[in-house]
Amino acid sequence: MKILRDNGLTIVLVTASLLTIGGMIVTGWSVYDHALTHHGAAAIGLAAYAKSRHFLSSMFENWESEFLQMSAYVILTAFLFQRGSAESRDPDGSAERDEDPSIARNDARAPWPVRVGGFALWVYSYSLGIALCLLFLFTFLLHLRYSAEAENAEAMMHGQPTVSIRASGERAILVRRCRIGRANFCRPPSSSCSRSSYVSKVLPNRRPSPRRMPRPGPREARKEPDSPQSHPFS
Repeated sequence: MKILRDNGLTIVLVTASLLTIGGMIVTGWSVYDHALTHHGAAAIGLAAYAKSRHFLSSMFENWESEFLQMSAYVILTAFLFQRGSAESRDPDGSAERDEDPSIARNDARAPWPVRVGGFALWVYSYSLGIALCLLFLFTFLLHLRYSAEAENAEAMMHGQPTVSIRASGERAILVRRCRIGRANFCRPPSSSCSRSSYVSKVLPNRRPSPRRMPRPGPREARKEPDSPQSHPFS
């Protein structure tokens, strides 16, 4: 069919997105219901979980990272070059897309922002990067909101005090910072991402595990008894 051939990319991407979201709902619902029943709470249905804070927080967290990646890629490729890359402009040449759109201001076939000029033309010129940045900001705020609500719901389930959105955001930033530390961006023990600081700031109700005593060396393990009567088989 012509409609499938002309819109194949959109159809495949929308279908893949819906399947991915559906998989997130089903798997997240199974885990969340298990946690509810484990704490003596009533389980919820699949439709109710799709509107829950737990699922919305996870979904907007994924979208947040994707929009951040795309917006950074679009903005950087507009100003920077990479010789030999198909996604980059030629640093020594010029392309038709690099021409100043204001030269077509009197063209009747040009888009209306080009004919109007000024701020409308500026927004039109950077519309893709602006749209992706706004989408990132939107998903970031929703992720922050639903994460705080999900954290408060879990705290109430365990009989712990709730926290504000600001405190939840600071805690999430700290957790991410310590996750980055695993990739050697933060290196203990001089880093603030050490286990003791993480436990004391993020998990205030838990105590750091005590250090294990060193095992005895080979000489200490083969220590001779003081007298023949002290040997258990004498």
